[in-house]
Amino acid sequence: MSYSGMTKEFITLLDSYKIKKIKELVKEMGDAFDKHIQIDDEKYFFNQQEIYWRDSFLLELEKWEKFKKDKGFTQKKLKDRISKSIKEFLGNGEPSIDVIERLKKLKSSLNLKSISSSNINIQIVRKWINSSKKIEEEYAYDRWLDWASTNAKNITFSTHVAKLTHSSIRATNIYFDKVDKKPYYFSTSSLSQKNIEVSQTNNALAPIGKMFQLESNGVKLADKIRDNNLSDFKCFAKNEEQFALWKENFSNTFRSKKTSTHFLAKQMYFPISKDSYHMLSPLVSSSLEQEVYEKIQYSKYKESKQNREQKKNGKYHEELNIWYPNLAILKVTQSNHGNASPLNGKRGGIRYLFPSTPPQWKSSIKPPLNYTSLFREYEHRVWKQTKELQEYLLKITDNKPNIYIRDNVRRNINWIIDTLFNYVAEIQNLKELRGWSQEEGKLKESHRLWLDPYCEDVEFQRKRETKEWQDEVCLDFGLWLNKKLEHKEMLFVKINSDRWAKILKGRLREFERDLEVLR
Repeated sequence: MSYSGMTKEFITLLDSYKIKKIKELVKEMGDAFDKHIQIDDEKYFFNQQEIYWRDSFLLELEKWEKFKKDKGFTQKKLKDRISKSIKEFLGNGEPSIDVIERLKKLKSSLNLKSISSSNINIQIVRKWINSSKKIEEEYAYDRWLDWASTNAKNITFSTHVAKLTHSSIRATNIYFDKVDKKPYYFSTSSLSQKNIEVSQTNNALAPIGKMFQLESNGVKLADKIRDNNLSDFKCFAKNEEQFALWKENFSNTFRSKKTSTHFLAKQMYFPISKDSYHMLSPLVSSSLEQEVYEKIQYSKYKESKQNREQKKNGKYHEELNIWYPNLAILKVTQSNHGNASPLNGKRGGIRYLFPSTPPQWKSSIKPPLNYTSLFREYEHRVWKQTKELQEYLLKITDNKPNIYIRDNVRRNINWIIDTLFNYVAEIQNLKELRGWSQEEGKLKESHRLWLDPYCEDVEFQRKRETKEWQDEVCLDFGLWLNKKLEHKEMLFVKINSDRWAKILKGRLREFERDLEVLR
């Protein structure tokens, strides 16, 4: 009988398990087995009629063992006996070509020299046949579906897997199927097509999970079972009662299970209303991790080599070149990655972490050539500080300020000067624009001399070294600060501007000494 569609996919999956088991059996029996018999393990499966031939062949081997002890035993008689037995088997019905080939291979593989010296090990052949028979019975389609349907309740479909937080967690996984068409954040709801985890309580049940993931013609078996459609398995059922039991048991996979968490999940909930909470530490979304993993793997390994080579050489290439810089890798498990979840197994336990550092913007700051004073460009950086100092001075009612008030005012002035030095340092570090002070503009000469220390003009540097420009800069600072602090209820006089200028002048000398060291 030929199969197609999902039924064929299921048969292919189950046969792969049988092949794996047979290979393990061959490996276990080792050289002692191979010495006497060679059979292609990937074809060593029988239908009911072939099982009869196989069992009969085992009985015939035992007859041969007794025949060797007869007085009339000869090599020729033994060969004739073997040939006659095989011809009898081939005469019962119409065996498949595979069976004929297996029997012929079995006949030619019997070492007659070993048989004649009583070295043939009937027990090895018996063990092979009995063990392979157990494997065939275990993976008989109806019997395997009995086992799978009984244990289907231990399988869960999810997008968020608890074990990805800690391997010892025994919490409920979460299946989140919402899709946000215009997401504000990149999250699981951003994915229209999600990779769904099929998890199990015990890794021995992993074959059931793989069965659920089978797909044919764009339809997944899990979706069909969810709709209580098991028509692909009906051909394997012995009767209607068995088929009805499969449907009932498989449906348990999709029934709501009691939600539970675990102390290792480290989930934190913050109350935002009477019956609503915001989860601060959510479970890891394996579906989202898989999407990120596949995108990065594609850009790393599947992108055109020529594309990367062109980029390396600074040349054009018509394909888009995508890469993810400064990635970190978090390993979820150290050995068996599939224990945490099937998708985690596909990722090899890898979770990619993107850098969360702020972007490094190129400075767009320019010298203040279009202003008469450098303080016009700088003042927007300290508007809040000057406003707070103004409000503080307005609250002072004592006409004779005490030491505490004077120290507090001086401290605020120094904060404003700190911001000024930061601004000046940014302008001075525009070394690629050195000499900008020689261009036409409104800026005072004294301010140019301070802001362009790397200008190579000899006359400019001579004037700068006299330090006479510092007095004018400090005076302008005092007048500017007076103007920022003025209020209709508080007028400042020249003595105040001189005081601000004096504070700046002392610190300006230190600033220039430090600059000389750097130059």
